[in-house]
Amino acid sequence: MEIVKSKLILCGFCTQTEIWRYFILYQYGGIWADLDIELLRPLDGKVLNNSCIISQEPLVNSLLMYDNKNSTIPFASNEFMACVPKHPFFKFVVQVFNTEYYYQ
Repeated sequence: MEIVKSKLILCGFCTQTEIWRYFILYQYGGIWADLDIELLRPLDGKVLNNSCIISQEPLVNSLLMYDNKNSTIPFASNEFMACVPKHPFFKFVVQVFNTEYYYQ
């Protein structure tokens, strides 16, 4: 895994701990769930057979939190994510966070 520069800034939508979860999932794969997530069903083979899972933010959150009154487009959420190691989606995310835009 590429080592990120030590001075990651706090982005408008994420903190350093949120950034690190992407790096960890890219390098090692696995499942990430925030502590306030409650599984309503077991993670069975149907779910775990996917190479990458990103949860969806409830639509009401995009309407309230982002002042997006006319949108019906759901937002991705990082509250629950699962992937295999080196998945292309997380490779892209890691590359974005490795750009100069995210550093002081």
